[in-house]
Amino acid sequence: MHIDASNSCEKETTTFKHPGLFASSAANADGPHPSNDDLRGAVGALPAEQRRLIEQLFWEERTEADMASAIGTNQSTINRRKQAILKGLRMKLRDRNEFQKFSA
Repeated sequence: MHIDASNSCEKETTTFKHPGLFASSAANADGPHPSNDDLRGAVGALPAEQRRLIEQLFWEERTEADMASAIGTNQSTINRRKQAILKGLRMKLRDRNEFQKFSA
């Protein structure tokens, strides 16, 4: 699946291959999980390099080691980048959820 950086209005019917993408976060483990639409929107809003990393890891199911080899770095660098991106996505989605609760 490819997410268009232009945030087109066309809806994707593909679902995440990793629906528990955010469940590993202690702060989010027992809370509500974001919808596929929310995840798509948040990932689509990422800078291109970050979006490609998340797409390749979670949609294309590439390994961190494979990606590291392809770009000439080590697996731990890819893992650190992934963790930082996921932390930012969790915060963005949590803030969006909090905003929606109070504006409803």
